[in-house]
Amino acid sequence: MKTIETKNLKKSYGLGRSKKDILKNVNLIFEEGKCYLFVGENGCGKTTLLKAILGLIKIKGTVSVENQEIGYVPDNMIFPEYITLYQFLYNMGLIKGMKTNSIKRTLDILITEWELKEHSNKKIRELSKGMKQKILIIQAMMNNPRIYIFDEVLNGLDSAMQNKLLNFIVMMKKTKKTIIITSHYYDMYKSIANRVISIIDGETNERLN
Repeated sequence: MKTIETKNLKKSYGLGRSKKDILKNVNLIFEEGKCYLFVGENGCGKTTLLKAILGLIKIKGTVSVENQEIGYVPDNMIFPEYITLYQFLYNMGLIKGMKTNSIKRTLDILITEWELKEHSNKKIRELSKGMKQKILIIQAMMNNPRIYIFDEVLNGLDSAMQNKLLNFIVMMKKTKKTIIITSHYYDMYKSIANRVISIIDGETNERLN
């Protein structure tokens, strides 16, 4: 079943001679139960394409999402540093429209699973890069969305946590989730990606993995 479709997406930056076409007529279809890996050099348009799908930027063309919530892990994020890890995630649950009891039950499971239980009451400014990355992963998972978008999601994670996330992606595919990932590291995902989409000079090339 199709979950996302893009039609004739175009995005440019700059004016006149400095104008650069980041995306040129991008037409893609994403289906449930599959993992899609975007690869390409820095600045090739991977993150721009993700933001277009998420509706975070203005772009020419159309993006259709089949009434599904999206769990998003950005490449980087500016956190509110003076609230605790738990407060941040609790507030994210409220923003996602979750009920109070559901937030508490979900966080109890996810914070334990991602080995952050002992850090729950620490202010975010006290946490390491890896811990902050786990927070981003948890907030994406909290409301059990049907679509996940991960932008360089393994950054900052140790090998054990990287393997945990990769195993989770395999499990999500079995439950008919759609997973979209950007990465410079094809080898990390080659065993789980169904399709690899490269972006070169604003154009996409899709192949079976």
